[in-house]
Amino acid sequence: DGLLDKISQLTIVDVGPRSLETARSRLPHARSFVASAEKLVPIRTSSQDLYISLRTYQSSYFDIVNAVREAYRVLRIGGLFVVSGANAFLGEEDVVIPGLVIPHTSIVDRDRPFELVDKIRRQLTVMRFEDVGVRSGLTEIFVFGRRAV
Repeated sequence: DGLLDKISQLTIVDVGPRSLETARSRLPHARSFVASAEKLVPIRTSSQDLYISLRTYQSSYFDIVNAVREAYRVLRIGGLFVVSGANAFLGEEDVVIPGLVIPHTSIVDRDRPFELVDKIRRQLTVMRFEDVGVRSGLTEIFVFGRRAV
């Protein structure tokens, strides 16, 4: 009996049809759509209470500004925005290595996760989200906010 069992309406979105198929098999009661976070066309405006995206915004090809705009559009007034980004990765022998690898290199940048989260936080502020904050743990950083009026 988990959190998802208590949700009356769940909408899941993924760019990958195979990933969405796997999610649907685990969450058969959920509505599902193939779409990108930057273009949530199938989701009605002001229809969602909660927007969660885990480790999606850290992609090199991801448009953070448009994704936050779309999150704002689909959230109801007072709806919560929660996004996570990796703060580290597991190296050899399951050793936690702080930072993220710079794309197309083997260089680990310890500041990259914080720069990413700060870019998201700034965009939330531009979009006039309220109660904006950041929380970090050993391997994950979360940025959150509430859609204002």
